[in-house]
Amino acid sequence: MKLLIKKSFKYRIYPTRAQVSNLENQFSMCRHLYNWNLKERIEAYEKDETTISYNQQQNQLPQLKIERPWYKGVYSQVLQDVLRRLDNGYQAFFRRVENGDTPGFRNFKKHIEPEQDLQNSIGIDLGLNDFLYASDGSHVSTPKFLRKSLDKLARLQRRFAKAKKRSARWYKLLKAIRKCHYKIRCQRHDFLHKTANALLKLGNVICHEDLNIQGMSRRPKPVQDKDGKYLPNRGSIKAGLNKSINDAGWYQFLLYLKYKAVEQGKQIISVPPQYTSQKCSACGQIVKKSLSVRTHRCSCGFVADRDHNATINILRVGLDTLATSVA
Repeated sequence: MKLLIKKSFKYRIYPTRAQVSNLENQFSMCRHLYNWNLKERIEAYEKDETTISYNQQQNQLPQLKIERPWYKGVYSQVLQDVLRRLDNGYQAFFRRVENGDTPGFRNFKKHIEPEQDLQNSIGIDLGLNDFLYASDGSHVSTPKFLRKSLDKLARLQRRFAKAKKRSARWYKLLKAIRKCHYKIRCQRHDFLHKTANALLKLGNVICHEDLNIQGMSRRPKPVQDKDGKYLPNRGSIKAGLNKSINDAGWYQFLLYLKYKAVEQGKQIISVPPQYTSQKCSACGQIVKKSLSVRTHRCSCGFVADRDHNATINILRVGLDTLATSVA
């Protein structure tokens, strides 16, 4: 009689920092998917409803990716495996209960996502001088990682342009340029993650302006006269502004903030950006001012930092929107 032997092999992998970050994000999403579906099964059991099956929860995955778009980055087979492991554990638990090996299921502590305290709310205004100004008066300076590295990048790119193509020096400088860009990207992502985490500790409801960031960072259209000659369109000035907006990472920050808020059971509300800086948060009067004016002064006597005044308006509009939606 032949003896069948199964051998397993374990290999250690050495992922890059970007791969480590991606893996951690995917593990986190899988953990939350497991907990949400476990909670759904527990609640159905306690209400004496029909037991939820693996197929029922699997069929909800397409809707999950619509409601939480960041789950599109996880392979469907991985999400299905999470639900399969939950189903196996769930069925094994009941087998142990029937055999008397485990206390009753109803005595187990329920798993709930954290409850929201709507009284603890905060409004934020994103900018370039201060990356973030909050309605409680706190603010975070813009780190400007790209701006601080421009001189180093310029030196490397000048040397790279002069090097003989595909020579050892050419490849060495190419690697140095890529390494510099990678460092900037890592610094920015680390800053955005930490800032989002710190902000979510301040409030359970975060209100922000619904900015058209893509439109704000778009190149200006060329301007021509009647003869077809191109006229100045302030393109060089706009290019500098675009670089600062992209360096700040507003879009990525809001993505991080939204998915972290969902994980923590908190709420993010976007409000129209019109007149948030011009409207007086004390009396409601419109006080027109250019972008260069950084202090809000109203005839009612209210004086505040321009961004602080805006955050108070953003918070008020956000809470009004929330109250309307609840009603």
